Amino acid sequence: MFVVIARNKINPGCADKFIEVVKDLIPIVRSEDGCISYDLCRDADPDTREEYLTFVEEWQSAAHHKAHIETSHMAEFRIKVKDFRCGSNVMKLERI
Repeated sequence: MFVVIARNKINPGCADKFIEVVKDLIPIVRSEDGCISYDLCRDADPDTREEYLTFVEEWQSAAHHKAHIETSHMAEFRIKVKDFRCGSNVMKLERI
C-alpha cells in the first residue's frame, strides 16, 4: 500500500476557501481507480489550526497515485488553490 501525507501551509484567512474547494474534490478522488482513502485533516493544535491543512491518502500503489496526480481535476484543483496556500510538504510512504 502507498500512503501520502501532503501538508499544505495555508495563507492567512484562506483555510475556509481551501476547504470549500476540497469539498468538491474529495468524492471525485475517492472514486478514482486505486484510491483506498482520501481525507483532508485540520491540525488539532489550536495554534496551527488555520495554518495547516493536510491530506492523508492511501493508494493501492505508487502508480495509482501517479495517475491521480496527472488527472485533469487535480490540475484544476492546483489552479483553484494557488492563492490559498504558500507551500506544501509531501511525504510518500510504503506501508510495511
